[in-house]
This record gives sequence, C-alpha cells and structure tokens, in this order.
Amino acid sequence: MPDSERVFRIPIPTLFSWGVKRLLTFNPSNDSDLYLSVGEVTIDIVITVQVQCVNSALSLASTQVSGYVIDLYDWSYDSGADPDRRLAKIQAGYGTLGDRGKVFRVQVNLDGDVPNLTLGFGAC
Repeated sequence: MPDSERVFRIPIPTLFSWGVKRLLTFNPSNDSDLYLSVGEVTIDIVITVQVQCVNSALSLASTQVSGYVIDLYDWSYDSGADPDRRLAKIQAGYGTLGDRGKVFRVQVNLDGDVPNLTLGFGAC
C-alpha cells in the first residue's frame, strides 16, 4: 500500500504536545513598532492540542499554551544602527547617570487556552 493511502489509527480524542524554545527577532520591515520597542524576545513554551473526530473529520478540540516570553532590555553599540547605538551610550553610563541605562528584564507568563482556533485535518 502506498504511503499516501496508509491510515494511522490513533485513539480519539488524543493529546499532542511539543515545546518551542528560541530567540525571536522582529523584522523592522514588517513591524517597526515591535522592532523598536522589543527587538527580540526569548520564547520558551509548550503547546498542547487535543484532536477529536467530528462527523468523520479530524479537528482540534482544544489548544493550550504554557511557558513564558522574556524581553531583555539591553542595547548593542556594535549594531551600528539607531536607536541601539545611542541607547548603548546611555546604558554604558549606568551607575554614573543615576538609573538611566539600567538593563532590565520583562517576563510574560503564558498559561491557558487559545480560544477560537479551528483547523481540519482530514478523515478519521
């Protein structure tokens, strides 16, 4: 039997989970607001989906995301681009300029359902 005709039997409903951990850099051409305000973030999440059979078609019953997104507010003088170069000069003065230029970190915790996400996968 060709691979395209194979039927894989899985218990329905079934949960699938996978993790994602990576550095995500926003593109200034696509979204200049995100690029200028955030630049890049570290994401570390687990996505869990439950697949069910409805009217002989596979579909998502639920989707959950748990984990976090971290944004480290620091600037690179070596990037050669503004605003990084100007902000790196201020950052270098931290301790002599009061609180200006202090590197800090923001963490957003994610834990919950992703509502209104519907996908169909074919026959079951």
